[in-house]
Amino acid sequence: MKKKVVKIMIFLAMIMSVTTSCEKGYYGEEEENKTVTPTGNEDNGEKGDGDKKDEGDKDEDKGKEGEDKGDKDEDKGDDENGNGGEENDDRFTVNQFITLDLTGQRWVTGYIVGACTKSINNADFDPPFNYPQAILLADSPTEKYKENVISVGLPSGSSARKQLNLVDNPQNYGRRISIFGERATYLGIIGIKKPDGWEFD
Repeated sequence: MKKKVVKIMIFLAMIMSVTTSCEKGYYGEEEENKTVTPTGNEDNGEKGDGDKKDEGDKDEDKGKEGEDKGDKDEDKGDDENGNGGEENDDRFTVNQFITLDLTGQRWVTGYIVGACTKSINNADFDPPFNYPQAILLADSPTEKYKENVISVGLPSGSSARKQLNLVDNPQNYGRRISIFGERATYLGIIGIKKPDGWEFD
């Protein structure tokens, strides 16, 4: 009987030891899982730092874009004043007015050498003149070539037409004049469509 009780106790002790060792093994696996979890958090933390860095980079890039935009605005200011800051009251020759990349309103100085209408192909370089719609300017008072002139529009009813056209003002032929207006294509060549001012020399 005693042997039987001893065997049962040994058996129970063995069961308890096996159960306890299994529990320890189970907890050990859980511990390992716990050590893996912080590693994942560290990765997330690094990613978070990376995100913050990216946001900082974006702010820096935004700042650089602002600086670039400022540079462009400064360049734009130069362009509005004309090719590196030339003033709008500078007087350009006819050749310069044709060849330079000018923007905005400019002064151009030349000789009134002819009249024209509709197209430069209708250019008239010899009096008497029949076209009050436009005059032609050149660097030489004896110019006869279409390639060396600019056109100046004289809108109907304007004071420019009344005072400058060669039909009503034949005495203007060959005179030196400075005309102020916006550079444009007119009559198929470079010129001024609507003069805003002029001065005879």
